[in-house]
Amino acid sequence: MRTSEGGLLHVVFVGESKYTAIRKRSLHDRDLADTTIDQIGSTPDSLRPGSVCFVALANDEATEQSKRLLESGCHVFLDTPLLPLRDLQHLAAIAEEAGVEVGLSRPLRYSEPIAGWTDRATIAGISAEFGDAPESWQTCLLDTLDLSVYLCGSGNARRVEASVERADRLWPVFAAISLRFDNGSLALATLRKTPSSPGPTRCTITAGPAVQELEIVVGAESYAAETTDFLRRVARGTPAPVSVSDGLAGVRLLDQVQALLR
Repeated sequence: MRTSEGGLLHVVFVGESKYTAIRKRSLHDRDLADTTIDQIGSTPDSLRPGSVCFVALANDEATEQSKRLLESGCHVFLDTPLLPLRDLQHLAAIAEEAGVEVGLSRPLRYSEPIAGWTDRATIAGISAEFGDAPESWQTCLLDTLDLSVYLCGSGNARRVEASVERADRLWPVFAAISLRFDNGSLALATLRKTPSSPGPTRCTITAGPAVQELEIVVGAESYAAETTDFLRRVARGTPAPVSVSDGLAGVRLLDQVQALLR
């Protein structure tokens, strides 16, 4: 796996999201002294191989720029959670050929008390909230499906059922989803629009066989933790904590559920 020259991690932020400031601050707050940080626009012309690039661009631009970065030998962390399945598959193939890593932003996995989850839930019940913005619904849906995959320990659902209530027949206000995975685990999820919610930041989880009720709130620490974990793994030459391959299962389920809800 490629790293930056001289063992020094060169971190580059390509574009900017509302989480970029948190990610930058985490590099100063954590034990990542051997790191240089740059901010560039949306058109990185030349970066040395082994650089670690946090890409926060609109979907089409994120795919194109990530492709260029990977082909140049850079590692990429996608701060753009809703890339289409075909784009993620294409980026995964390029990364494998180039010997670099692609990481995905999945902050729910880094939220207490989910961080470090090692059990496999036989039954997982997830109740999630999303805000007014259209992207809040889609991000919440993807996060909920990814969390179902993570808790149940399987990426293959043999049965998927979903139903939705919409406001003015347009935007969802409530959705119910059932996922039966091929390992026998069952995930039951409800997503509710809550105007006061800033986004997909709250989940309540009940998971068995030993029943555990967990309350998750995604905050700055979740974004900081996934940022530094990705960097440390690149520096050690180990796979990304949430790689494209890990994330594909959730995106496949997203496509299935959205098809059912049309």
